[in-house]
Amino acid sequence: MDVMKCASELIRDIADVVEVSGHTVSIHRHSADDTGLKVTPLRDCRDSLPEYFSSRVDTGGTGVFVSVKNANKSKHPLAIVSGNDAEGAGESVVVIDVEPENSAEIIFIVKAGCRTKRVVRLGRGAALRLKGVFESETGGMTEIDSEIELAAYATIGIVSIAVGSGDVRSSFRTSLLGRRASSRHYGLFMAADGETKKMDVRVEHMVPDCRSEVTVKGVAAGTGYGEFSGMVYVAPDAQHTEAYQQSRNLLIGDKARVQTSPQLEIYADDVKCSHGATVGQMDDEAIFYMRQRGLSESEAKGLRLEGFVNDIVRLLGDEKTVECVMEQAASRFSVQ
Repeated sequence: MDVMKCASELIRDIADVVEVSGHTVSIHRHSADDTGLKVTPLRDCRDSLPEYFSSRVDTGGTGVFVSVKNANKSKHPLAIVSGNDAEGAGESVVVIDVEPENSAEIIFIVKAGCRTKRVVRLGRGAALRLKGVFESETGGMTEIDSEIELAAYATIGIVSIAVGSGDVRSSFRTSLLGRRASSRHYGLFMAADGETKKMDVRVEHMVPDCRSEVTVKGVAAGTGYGEFSGMVYVAPDAQHTEAYQQSRNLLIGDKARVQTSPQLEIYADDVKCSHGATVGQMDDEAIFYMRQRGLSESEAKGLRLEGFVNDIVRLLGDEKTVECVMEQAASRFSVQ
């Protein structure tokens, strides 16, 4: 089942859908409700864009500015679909400004072959749920770069899932700049035969009393290659930091490879920080046990794979999209 098709069905029920494709930006409003999420093409707000953003992105390029203000009453998420036009043109830029004490949910659908840059700022006490599915096609590369900054008491929850038959490179830099800010990042990449999936996650604790969690899972099969690079940086004055980083990876077949390197760089002495990584094959004993109870080898591997990725995929929330991702995983990986 096609993940992008499922995602397209999902966004039909969402209040607002923004499509950024090559040189064009389209905004489709499916509801007359005032959601408090204002979406403006970058070219139309070149002179009014806050300096924080104008110094970080090309305001003359293709992209959108999302302003979240008075949005606590919004019942629906915003969907942003990034893709290339017929000419395969350039990079899409998405700028998100969540004003103090506001909250929102934004779902990113990044189509195969697209290059997307995201710059996100959360004001004091703001909250954002940032979910994304990154697709790829054979022989192509999809790239996503994200820069995120949080003020005091702000919170962000990130879900990022890289799928498809091509290569995906995604990078995230989250900076906690105000006390009591917190970040949670849940990621998943799946690389089948001949594919490469890379995920880079950096979290910067710049002030005291902040908390972060990073959990990234990877699956590689056949000659697939996956890579996780993680870094938690704790500044000298960032006392009472809590930071946890975990990388878990599953190999299917003797030629599959995953390289994982979770790291800590700590310059404060009163902190709670940990990191860990595992890379292993499917449990042969568990597969044998299930086959003794009537399951085929493919069915048994499929169940083991589902159990491994399920907790991350379920965080997408929408049942149709979850089902599509799970079915793709089972069909492309369980028989390797």
